[in-house]
Amino acid sequence: PYTGALHISPLTGFGHTARATAPISPPKDKIPRMPPAQVASREAFIYVFKPIRTSFPFPKDTLMAHTIYLIGARAAGKTTFGGALARQLGCNYVDTDIHLRETTGETVADIVPREGGDGFRKRESAVLREVTAPATVIATGGGMVLAEENRRFMRENGIVLYLSAPAEVLAARLQANPNAAQRPTLTGKSIAEEVAEVLAAREPLYRETATHILNAAATPKELLAEALALLKA
Repeated sequence: PYTGALHISPLTGFGHTARATAPISPPKDKIPRMPPAQVASREAFIYVFKPIRTSFPFPKDTLMAHTIYLIGARAAGKTTFGGALARQLGCNYVDTDIHLRETTGETVADIVPREGGDGFRKRESAVLREVTAPATVIATGGGMVLAEENRRFMRENGIVLYLSAPAEVLAARLQANPNAAQRPTLTGKSIAEEVAEVLAAREPLYRETATHILNAAATPKELLAEALALLKA
């Protein structure tokens, strides 16, 4: 049964659930879709994830004993993909940004001006440890890997999937669904310039942390199939 609160991200246009305590499976007639204008600009990222039939049982004694962390830049699709992967595996699902908002009543845009980037990162790191649990898929914020202790924590406590996409793909998604209040600008530059600069700085950290690297520029169906194949191995 569907037990998570459904959200459509104003930043990426992606549908996602805030937190699920059981496998996620929205009613077939209520699968959310982006508005027509957004569909035209990014048709591949309509919420179309559906369970994939697999001919193998997942090794629950090993896979389900772990946390699965999703890392990557803004607009990589971590939130939507995380919900789809959790539903496929029968895991719980948590998005760290949404969890922080729901437990504090504040958004990133509320916290950063008052506490600064460092203050937000401390809160984010605390959330990471709070939500880590077996049989849970966790979508993390794009800057979660900036702290070395977070990178080490994720490597030591679970499987880390890096959703990798070129800067131009990420920028196109953000430009198609802009929302400055969702995430404050990090550099004061244009979206394209900021994405390229931030990704260049963080790419080595994402790769250092990752157990597996996924092609987040692929279609949702292809991305999910790739992840399932890697987790099977």
